[in-house]
Amino acid sequence: MRRASLAKQLVSTANGAERKKLIIDNIALADLQLAEEIKKICFAAWTHEPVTAQRAARALTSLRKFNGDPAIEAFAHWINGISEITTGRFENAVDSLDRSAAILSKIDRRRDAAQTQVSKLLALAMLGRYDDAIETGRAALRIFESYGDALAAGKIEMNLSNIVSRRGLEREAEKYCLSARRRFIKAGERSWQAMAENGLANTYTELNDFQRAERFYAKALKTAASAGMLVTEAEIEASMGNLALLRGRYGDALRFLELSRRKYETLDMPHQSAIADLEIAGIYSELNLISEALEIYERVCSSFRRLGLKAEEARARYNYGRDLAATGSAAKARRQFERALGLYRAEKNRSGQALAMLGQARIALDGGAYSLVTTLTSAIRELLPGRENIRMTPAVVLLDGEVFRRSAMFADAQSTFETVLRDARKLQQPDSVQRALHSLGKLAADGGDQMTAITYLKKAIREIERLRAPLASEEFSMAFLASRLEPYDDLARLYLDDGKVSRAFKTIESGRARALLDALVDDNRDNADNEFAVELVRLRAELNAYYKRFDRAKDGELSNLQAAIRQREAKIAQLSRQAASVSGSRSVTRGSSNHGVDLKQLQKQLGKAKVLLEYVVFDGRVSAFVIGGNAIRFVRDIAAVNEISADLDALHFQFGTMRYGAARMERFRSEMKSRTDRCLGRLYDRLVRPLEKYLAGDSLVFVPVGALNYVPFHALHDGERYLVERFETSSAPSSAVWGKLQEREVKTIRTSLLVGFADERIPLVENEIREIASLVPRAKVLTGEAATLAEFSKRAFGRDLIHLACHGQFRADNPMFSSLHLADGWITVRDICRQRLSAELVTLSACETGLNKVFAGEEILGLARGFLTAGAASLIVSLWAVNDAAAGEIMKDLYSHMQRGHSATTSLRYAQLRSVGRGEHPFLWAPFVMIGR
Repeated sequence: MRRASLAKQLVSTANGAERKKLIIDNIALADLQLAEEIKKICFAAWTHEPVTAQRAARALTSLRKFNGDPAIEAFAHWINGISEITTGRFENAVDSLDRSAAILSKIDRRRDAAQTQVSKLLALAMLGRYDDAIETGRAALRIFESYGDALAAGKIEMNLSNIVSRRGLEREAEKYCLSARRRFIKAGERSWQAMAENGLANTYTELNDFQRAERFYAKALKTAASAGMLVTEAEIEASMGNLALLRGRYGDALRFLELSRRKYETLDMPHQSAIADLEIAGIYSELNLISEALEIYERVCSSFRRLGLKAEEARARYNYGRDLAATGSAAKARRQFERALGLYRAEKNRSGQALAMLGQARIALDGGAYSLVTTLTSAIRELLPGRENIRMTPAVVLLDGEVFRRSAMFADAQSTFETVLRDARKLQQPDSVQRALHSLGKLAADGGDQMTAITYLKKAIREIERLRAPLASEEFSMAFLASRLEPYDDLARLYLDDGKVSRAFKTIESGRARALLDALVDDNRDNADNEFAVELVRLRAELNAYYKRFDRAKDGELSNLQAAIRQREAKIAQLSRQAASVSGSRSVTRGSSNHGVDLKQLQKQLGKAKVLLEYVVFDGRVSAFVIGGNAIRFVRDIAAVNEISADLDALHFQFGTMRYGAARMERFRSEMKSRTDRCLGRLYDRLVRPLEKYLAGDSLVFVPVGALNYVPFHALHDGERYLVERFETSSAPSSAVWGKLQEREVKTIRTSLLVGFADERIPLVENEIREIASLVPRAKVLTGEAATLAEFSKRAFGRDLIHLACHGQFRADNPMFSSLHLADGWITVRDICRQRLSAELVTLSACETGLNKVFAGEEILGLARGFLTAGAASLIVSLWAVNDAAAGEIMKDLYSHMQRGHSATTSLRYAQLRSVGRGEHPFLWAPFVMIGR
């Protein structure tokens, strides 16, 4: 057997006993040449197959036991050092590499001893021991240059470039990297050439030379791919993700960072996986997915501390502090900034120190400590002299401008914000551009210059729309816009002050329920690739099994089961985000096509018969737009939000008394109904009476805001009648969403799907289904064990009417896991969103199916969102726990009236009027509301 073949076998063998036998069987070959062959395998593989490097270390350790040659011992320590680097044990790596160098120097192999320092430099840099690393690197560089070894010298220069870069000395890093790249090209060393090109691209990114950075990333990726360097490819993709993030290209950033993370996960490199998670958390922060980012930061801070990666830990703690500050946890944020500052000081990283101080200054600004802000920004400038680290400048100057604005130093604020705007545009920082434009708009408004304020705010909104447009995922798009709604409100207020009601309405609408509107227009659903799809199916099956066990569990089991459920729900949400990250960016054209609402088209859809009431909140006060076929009006300050919340609490207290059972409470029925009517009357007085003179026709469309989403508008009482006695009513998350649903073809209901699953909470649903089956056309019935998600998915598409009678639960803690109880488990909002429906009407005859968490921008998260996204034109849902028998009567009356050719909205009103005519308590008939047509 040749030594090269034996070396391959020893490295590929995972079992120690088998390695020992191979060496014994080939003992004549167990010499220094065999050690050289094993070393070659390690060097060729460690950048793309770290496991091979780790096996090579074990093979050399085994060989050393059979041959005491000092050179073999040195090689064993050397390769073990490289193996330790791939697993993130950098202290161990330094120790092994030092032992190797000492032995090699002793046996007069100075060149090999210097070679060990190439790997040692990387380990020292990761540990933050920069002074040691630079001294070691320069000494090794002199040795290689004395031997004329350009390749080894280039490797040293590459590592020195990385080290000075970690200290923020980018121009020095550029010089080292350019020199190294020239050496590698001359030597024909493609793998190190790829790393040099990646290093140069990183340096140009830090210097804000984005065009040159992109060119070098493209070169690096091509070189690395041709050389099969999976680790380097992952590093380059992560770097490209960071560049895309800096340029506001969030869709590209998500894709590159997720591709990088997946490679590291495959390679089983814990330190690189932690770094990849840190990068992904960074973009989650930018997209306002704060809770998701916080979970990652909490985890990776511990990982970096354990691995001894001070620079990465410092960055993670800064980001952690920034997001804690965004949630209002100022004290916790300060602690993280202090820890980050200490780590950066230990590393002598001036730009890092400035970054930590920037976080402290933002907290001081929010707390009104303006003198402290000024002190900190002055200290930051002292840390960042010259032209390096210029990217931080707009953020620092923006803080100064805000201090001037809030201190009424308007001229200073003006010039400062203009400086930020100019610098941010020059540095290609679109989010800073948007923030500067918004600040200039607020400043102009403060000074009474309406026209200038409007111009700046419109430009700020255009920047926001441009940044948001490529985000393909609903979750990403919704979260991003949620943190950037203030310019929309500010612009709308200026239009209202100027009497431009139509423009104000369009501006409010342009920031309302946008992600849902995009889903309705683009049919843009998160489709997992095959890798994610398989795992999602497995996790969903596990989750359903836990849901079933939870339903039957005893008290002692509940806590553990709940933890298991939450863990799997979190994993499903995480995988869904990861799948969305690599699904590609949406085109800007498609994203921007949904901007706002067409008022003329909306008024045409409303006609003379309908009036739309869209509520808004400014400074804790509710106002309303009232839109009819020929006019739009704005009514200011009709109620306070806290008053409405108090009235809703009182109403739900009254509804709570009805849950003891109608028969048991019969003797108190009249008094209980009167109390409830008084609550409904107070809500009417606040929300409808101020608008009464503008109400016309026979139908009202309500577009609520915030807590108003839980108001049963049709049941509000004017002192004599319920609103349902005067008008048909429906609702929608936004006027644009309502208008888009009207555009869907009105279908004659010819086919129906009826699904019913009874449990102890709603035992009568199968009776309800049987009675409805005789009232609707061509009904396919799924009840009992046949009422499964699989059967629903198979039968639902193409049905004009879908009726689900089963228990529902709204999850306020995790609204996308709000669900309906079917025979094989719980069908969640995420499951529903993946369906393809073409139904004219979906009725959810179950408890609390209409409850939603109302996210910023009036994005609703709950079952209603799921069915609208899936394709339903209209929905009937419930706002509270329904009475089983009463629901059955309502549904019978609803479908009986529809059978006579009436619309679903008209028929629901008819069913509710029948209950009102019987004198029933609103708790029994009012939970059902129409969303859509």
